[in-house]
Amino acid sequence: MSEDNNFFKTNRELIVFTVLSVLVMAIYWQTTGFGFINLDDNLYVYDNPVVLSGLSWNTVNWALTAFHSANWHPLTWLSHALDAQMFGRDAGGHHAVNIVFHLINSVLAFVVFRKMTGCFWKSAIVAALFAVHPAHVESVAWVSERKDVLSTLFWLLTMFAYLRFAESRVESGESGVGSQSLSDSEEPAESAADDSEGKLSTLDSRLSTKFYILTIILFAFGLMAKPMLVTLPFVLLLMDFWSLERLKSLRDLPALLIEKIPLFVLSAVSSYVTILAQRSSGAVESLDFLPLGTRFLNAIVSYAKYVVMMFYPADLAVWYPYESDFPVWQIGGAFVLLIGVTAFCLWQIRERKYLLMGWLWFLGTLVPVIGIVQVGSQSLADRYTYIPYFGLFIMLAWGIGDLLKSKKAFFAFFAIAVLALSILSFRQTSFWKDNETLYKRTLAVTKNNFLISHNLCYTLTLENRLDEAEPLCRAATEIRPGFYEGYNTLGILQIRRGEYAEAEQNFRQVLEKNPNFTLAYANLSVAQSLQKKPEEAEVNLEKAVRFNDGRVSNDVWVNALFNLALAYNEQGKFEKAAENLTRILIIDQNNAPARANLALTLNRLKRFEEAQKLIETAIQLNPNEPAAYNIYGLIMLEQNRRTEAAGLFERALQLNPDYAEAKENLKKAKGEK
Repeated sequence: MSEDNNFFKTNRELIVFTVLSVLVMAIYWQTTGFGFINLDDNLYVYDNPVVLSGLSWNTVNWALTAFHSANWHPLTWLSHALDAQMFGRDAGGHHAVNIVFHLINSVLAFVVFRKMTGCFWKSAIVAALFAVHPAHVESVAWVSERKDVLSTLFWLLTMFAYLRFAESRVESGESGVGSQSLSDSEEPAESAADDSEGKLSTLDSRLSTKFYILTIILFAFGLMAKPMLVTLPFVLLLMDFWSLERLKSLRDLPALLIEKIPLFVLSAVSSYVTILAQRSSGAVESLDFLPLGTRFLNAIVSYAKYVVMMFYPADLAVWYPYESDFPVWQIGGAFVLLIGVTAFCLWQIRERKYLLMGWLWFLGTLVPVIGIVQVGSQSLADRYTYIPYFGLFIMLAWGIGDLLKSKKAFFAFFAIAVLALSILSFRQTSFWKDNETLYKRTLAVTKNNFLISHNLCYTLTLENRLDEAEPLCRAATEIRPGFYEGYNTLGILQIRRGEYAEAEQNFRQVLEKNPNFTLAYANLSVAQSLQKKPEEAEVNLEKAVRFNDGRVSNDVWVNALFNLALAYNEQGKFEKAAENLTRILIIDQNNAPARANLALTLNRLKRFEEAQKLIETAIQLNPNEPAAYNIYGLIMLEQNRRTEAAGLFERALQLNPDYAEAKENLKKAKGEK
């Protein structure tokens, strides 16, 4: 029995690391078989041309200067670009990197809290709860939330560097907080031992400086991954108060604040840049839309919901709609909970400092996302708990440790809790399989969710499941009439149905609500081209170019130009058609259909040599496209090169025996009726 005990004692670090790895992999490995979702993943990865280009100086410059997706987080962009360079559009690789970061964070949490407190098993419990809590699924299973897992890595590394800094300060014997200095009457003895101690003190002082600088650098990197880290300097003060015991009274506070001035400055700069980024993209809601009183009530209720979610992580969703009217019981209950817990923590401040530390960690780290400055229309988000829940986990691990004096009871309690949470997390992760699964789950557990109704509508529209999609788009616009993207997607759906006039009306509604919406101008142009109104279509396409904010994919421009060129061709305006097809080749020089159609248009303009070069290149790009051989045949036929034309029409029919137009053209080439 003693040998077993010795094994577990001597290998307990390895056991903790192994258990954390098994738990994380068991829950999240399934995501390596999942795809992207069309909520932010398009902006962050698969429709972002800069990210898809991989790492380069151009990418670095863009990451450092862009306010793309209402954020400034260059390290996150570079992380996605590196993934794109390695995995391309293979979502599995991007998911795998998120899993690795989450695993590293789980292990680091154990290492940091153990070093901070000296409590091995309680630190292990905090790390395990962090690794398996269902509210953290969103941060790991959502590719776009790379910023969560990456920034938390720097958060924990900053804490570790700060711990080493504080430790070095004490060991060096520097005067000030956390150190013991000689009084004025004391004089150091002149001895070899004292000289040796002096050298060690100097060494520790240098070490202290190095860790201080490292703390600042790691914190800066964290802010460059996600600005939510602005609260970290306050958490370092909480560490001074609880485990480091550098903040024993208010007299210690000024020195500790001065010590952290560089960190507070970085937080202030990051906050300012973040507000600029979010305002530049219209992400910050105005007080007209959400009055300050409503925001305050939502913040109070959200705090309470986050506490409940920690203990009862049910009905989790990717997006929670904002509620403007709260029941009185909900507001009252939230106030009672927050005031009651705060009062209890203050009452226990001498005997159980960890309670106040954990509670203030939870409350404070949620401040940037609690909704006083409202970004977007969500009321709360699972991903916002990724760092704040550390505070509640501390309260739980140390609190249960005080309540349950028996080690067996302590381990049994948390073993059951971790197992139950792991099962719930595995199930919650499975909902992230694809767009449809995730959105249907979210609609099942939320009400009046206009955004997710719209996103599911868009997903089904892309799959041509139009009858299923339409009610969802209409529901989105009924729930929130000002939600212009719902009308835009409804217009796309109607184009697919061939209801071009109805689509045009919906795009016009979009532009009434948002006159600068680039995509709506491009889509309106398509609807008008399909109604044989190319002149009107071209005017709106020019407006789309004028209002282009860089977020519209090249596919949208190509589609609009292609339809515009077809409309001009049908009206016999071949010069205008050629002009727009040429624009496509400026965007995408390897676009074989555009080359083939431009060749056909130039053929009609009797520019045979240019047409022949274009069609030959189109065939090189796509040698199995029957339409290209048919066009090449028409070019040859126009020049009375009947034998060559017949061979090309025959090649088109080999690729597609049912190609009616090629059959008719072959008869013409052979002189048959």
